[in-house]
Amino acid sequence: MLGLGLGPYVLIVLYLALIAGALVSIVRMPAVGLFVLIPLIPNQTVRYKLHEMPYGAQLVDFVLIAVAIGIILKGNTLFSKASFRVPIFALWALTFVTLWTGSLLNDFPLPLTEGDERFSNWKNYARIFLIPFLAMGAIRTRKQMFIAIALMCAGLAWSDRGFLFSLRGRSFTNFSYGLRDMGTMPIAGENGVAAFFAQMAVFLFGFAATRKFLERQALTLLAIITTVCVVFTFSRGAYVALAISFLLVCLLKRRMLLVVTAGVLIVTLAGGYALVPGAVIDRVTMLHTSDGALESSAAGRMVMWTLALDMFMSNPLFGSGFDTFRLLAGYGGLHDTHNYYLRLLAEMGILGLLVYLALLAAAIWSCWRLYRDASDDDRMLSGLAVGGLGYMVCVALLNVFGDRWSFLEITGYTCIIMGMVARGNQLLEDPSEDTERAAEEDEEAEEEEAEEAEASPAEARDEAEASLGEAARPVTDRRVRSAC
Repeated sequence: MLGLGLGPYVLIVLYLALIAGALVSIVRMPAVGLFVLIPLIPNQTVRYKLHEMPYGAQLVDFVLIAVAIGIILKGNTLFSKASFRVPIFALWALTFVTLWTGSLLNDFPLPLTEGDERFSNWKNYARIFLIPFLAMGAIRTRKQMFIAIALMCAGLAWSDRGFLFSLRGRSFTNFSYGLRDMGTMPIAGENGVAAFFAQMAVFLFGFAATRKFLERQALTLLAIITTVCVVFTFSRGAYVALAISFLLVCLLKRRMLLVVTAGVLIVTLAGGYALVPGAVIDRVTMLHTSDGALESSAAGRMVMWTLALDMFMSNPLFGSGFDTFRLLAGYGGLHDTHNYYLRLLAEMGILGLLVYLALLAAAIWSCWRLYRDASDDDRMLSGLAVGGLGYMVCVALLNVFGDRWSFLEITGYTCIIMGMVARGNQLLEDPSEDTERAAEEDEEAEEEEAEEAEASPAEARDEAEASLGEAARPVTDRRVRSAC
């Protein structure tokens, strides 16, 4: 850990912190469990080292359950009304049904049997979509939202650090697949870490738009560093998604940043390829080989897309079953569709695609509502709305190029943002829920009353002097007239 030999001690501290956070979530403040967990979500390599501790592999589940218990004990609703509630319920039900149909249609072991990998994957998948409800129920105030975002920045910064350190000593003159690195996400892979970086860069660019000067500069700097990480992931899908969603954020709230970015691009183009690493240029322009055929990666994706469509056509309503494509199809070492929308069609049919699109639309609509209704002086909610809107559009685009939805490392922050945006809309819809704003207004009223009380003696003296002056003026006038 930082080359100081503190790794084992840091892991013990993290392990105890997660346990303490779970306990505090139950007995006092549900948000604490999420606060402790947030920095660890994208840092899978750190979390997996905790598996060496007693029940370390189940620690994330324990924390999430503790937060849920704390929300209920606090008297709050666990599954609060939100735009994403019905789509998530439908997604849970459909994935569970297709988990069973997949076993029956393909002669796989039935779910709930000991060691069944598909059931374990379903449990991990379903767990992800509990997080929006936990975030909405536990993160109740603007102050808590700010703390959560600050901890997300901490988790992102640690991921950036690990990824940039992995680039040391490498030559980027020409592209090779050996240059790609998975960073802190060995299961999500190179394209997964690229997706995470792209999503968070866009969110920070948007959220920074409404912050004070120093906060805005710090957030923008972190977003720029994260964008550099995206560049060196060599993920073309991440390039496209980041560019489009960044443009959206700039048009909504940061047009000056768009002007600056355009200037940087003009200088880069004017300077020629000398300002761009050759490996990046190779990666962007390597769609075809010298004889005009598609390069191996693109050609493999085309084959996998065809297999996914064939699987969909054989079972168009429910698909072949949850988490079955990787077991039924493959080509040249590939076992993923590299397009999440096609994977949904293949595994859960048209119903699965419609449910996912409904969830995605609900998340985008919730962000748009918050952007529309939050006032400009409400820096927390308006910034959350702009950043969240760019983030969700980026998610929608990234899933065209692969599964960026089934991994806690990538989707954990997505779900937390969804929950905070839903809570923001709740605060604006029901002023009685906005206890934080009410407390601020009470404090302002008390300060005004105190200022008036301090000013009243002086005002009384001024009024007394004015009245004395008015009483003396007629006497003076009579004396002048008598002298005349």
